[in-house]
Amino acid sequence: MTEHHDTSPETGRQRIVLDTAPSLGGLYAKAAGSTLVRGASTGIRRALKGAPLPRPGKRSPGGPDLGLPPVELVASGLAVDAEGHEAFCRVVGARPRSSPSGRTEAFSGYLHAMAFPVAMALLTRDDFPLPTVGLVHLANTVEHAAPVFVGETLEAVVRAEDLRPHRAGAAFDVVVELRRPPADGDTAPGAPGTPWNRPVWTGRSVYLARGVDVGTAAESERPAFVPPVPTARWQLGSGTGREYAAVSGDVNPIHLSAASARALGMKGAIAHGMYTASRALAMLDAPAPLRWEVEFGAPLLLPASPAVAVERDGRGSDLHDGTVTVWDAKRKRPYAVLRLHR
Repeated sequence: MTEHHDTSPETGRQRIVLDTAPSLGGLYAKAAGSTLVRGASTGIRRALKGAPLPRPGKRSPGGPDLGLPPVELVASGLAVDAEGHEAFCRVVGARPRSSPSGRTEAFSGYLHAMAFPVAMALLTRDDFPLPTVGLVHLANTVEHAAPVFVGETLEAVVRAEDLRPHRAGAAFDVVVELRRPPADGDTAPGAPGTPWNRPVWTGRSVYLARGVDVGTAAESERPAFVPPVPTARWQLGSGTGREYAAVSGDVNPIHLSAASARALGMKGAIAHGMYTASRALAMLDAPAPLRWEVEFGAPLLLPASPAVAVERDGRGSDLHDGTVTVWDAKRKRPYAVLRLHR
């Protein structure tokens, strides 16, 4: 993977244009200081054994001068693949949706997975100041501004911003914008206001770097979780992480097996946060345009049978708002709460 550099006329950031789409497997290996990731094998356990994980409550060097690199990564040619999209929707339970023209609309959770390797390429750069191994995924907000269709090819623009104190370390955002490439007659790239230049999908992921000191966070009291009335239960087997990894490409070892997760300090394999979010989003079954946000709580240790509650105002194209809550009914701890607005 080679890079070409210029400057974004919109943000003033250094634009780093990737000539090929990055591979998640290689990026996870780089993050762990290894050379190869092959799933939950003995090789991966040996490669990742001993990777440093900051301990909760222990602060690492950082300080107020720590800053995120003023760059944005650009990757073109990201295809909304028909076979890959169908497989992803099958795993998370999303119903394929056809537009009036007969084209299949891309599921919003799939678009996140499609662009995630570009985000990981940013997080694993040598000039990125925070460790990728051990990052905690706290939340996502997605503005799905216009339908995207299977068969389209998009451009991803990725940046990191808003490094800030958190009670357990430092939080920051990774912003991903998906844009359609210019058509004949469009204004040159970078000109604001042209239709192709506006994102059709924007995702903001919030991550926590435990123990990294960038200042003191303001005191805030988290509201107590009050479980809603359950309307369903999910039955998640021990292979849920491997199934999602196969359709998303996200081969983070903490999701693949109990053994590979324990090698990275976890109690066992946990479900991907974006698997939980995508499955919750699929239960609301709403077309674009839409906005959704999800907050993650306790890790969802596999296998599991979490309680689920779905609340909605309307259905399908008439859906205005909806909430899906996923929690541990025994311990009364939330795994994820997803809210959707249209």
